[in-house]
Amino acid sequence: MSFLEEVTKKYQTMSIIGMSKNSGKTVTLNHILSMADEDGIPVGITSIGRDGERMDIVTETEKPTIYLTRGSLVATTTELLKLSDAVVEILEMTSYETPLGSVLLGRVKYDGYIQISGPQTLAETKVVLDKMIAYGAKLAILDGAIDRKTSAAPEITQCAVLAAGASVHRSMTEVVKKTAYVASLFSLPVIDIYRDKIGDLLDRDSYGIISQEGEVREIPLQTSLNAGGKIAAEFKEDSKIVVLSGALTTKTLVDLVQATDRLQDMIFVVKDATKIFVSQRELKRCQRKGLNLAIFHKSELVLVTVNPYATQGYRFEPFQFKESMENALKGIPVEDVMMGESS
Repeated sequence: MSFLEEVTKKYQTMSIIGMSKNSGKTVTLNHILSMADEDGIPVGITSIGRDGERMDIVTETEKPTIYLTRGSLVATTTELLKLSDAVVEILEMTSYETPLGSVLLGRVKYDGYIQISGPQTLAETKVVLDKMIAYGAKLAILDGAIDRKTSAAPEITQCAVLAAGASVHRSMTEVVKKTAYVASLFSLPVIDIYRDKIGDLLDRDSYGIISQEGEVREIPLQTSLNAGGKIAAEFKEDSKIVVLSGALTTKTLVDLVQATDRLQDMIFVVKDATKIFVSQRELKRCQRKGLNLAIFHKSELVLVTVNPYATQGYRFEPFQFKESMENALKGIPVEDVMMGESS
């Protein structure tokens, strides 16, 4: 059974995220589309940003284009559809407006190149992905924006593919290290106690502390940014779980850890791995002090792709790069999409 057949047995939605700009995200998308075509798996695609254009409007460099075959589903905008070569039958016009026109859903009638851009909010994106599945896609794919891990949030997509490339850093060792760290966040433990109370706080984008007996005390905050001291001021002897909506940053975590001597008795919970923006160094330091960090939702990282070529003009030795990544990512498939070889 092929990789994609295995994936679609478990999941209906997938996100593709990049470690950095030019890390091979669009090449990864095209590779997955090619596998889907070969396996006869109907797919749908959309994007959290814009993709498929021949030239990067920021760097003025060439970009990989996106090619869709007959039967594929797509969510894009009216203006970008005019720039596409593929002939698309419009199935539905949505009410979602963007600077690139209204978002529409369509089915490819004749193969061709296409540009994609979806809704501007994650909630609308989730609706669009679900609609493509309703129209017959066995796998709906979200092309994530650069450094926007939130496009891989579990409430949006069920599994994720991470694209890592030489453009991340000139040192191969650093690229592997950074990628392994991001991958490790997807494997954080899932909180298994007081889930109904934690879920209620997260659904309302609220912050709170749950005692050992399950008593909930909400903290009046709009954001956790630079609010570590305010949250820590709410700690009590019976505090067990600290629920953090929104992003967890390095400064917030450090302030929280420094404010308690009962670190091993408490669990800090975020919605999912995409909400963690803490440096690897600081996270490891806090974990050595006894930090228990958990997630509420889990998204499966099903594949890491590597691109040994950097747009800055240097390259890594392809086989060494892939092997080093495999050694660092035990249990996660690694594929060099520039060479077409999979592990």
